[in-house]
Amino acid sequence: MGVKLEEINGLHIHNNGAATYRSGEVVTAPDVTLSYGLTQYGNVSWTILDDDLRSPHEALMLQVGCKENTCRKELINWRDFDWSAYKDLTSTVLNELYQNWLSDDTLQVETMA
Repeated sequence: MGVKLEEINGLHIHNNGAATYRSGEVVTAPDVTLSYGLTQYGNVSWTILDDDLRSPHEALMLQVGCKENTCRKELINWRDFDWSAYKDLTSTVLNELYQNWLSDDTLQVETMA
């Protein structure tokens, strides 16, 4: 049936055959995700999410284009931050850099930075 749907006006079916409905022992794939011309915007991926919708139907995600890499940020609890250890560490490292810079006349500002 999916092939017949795709033949209608150039529609594209995105399902990969995975079950989208689960109730007791009944597991089927009645949900269909169709698009027209969407692939021109990049790769299209269709996935089932592991979210509890409190429904027998699975949550679906259709992603268009490349997935952006997200970076994890480390949060610092500034109230409990060890400022004494920070001062000791940075003063040692900065003093080393400063001494290296003084002892080598060929080092440029850009290199030291």
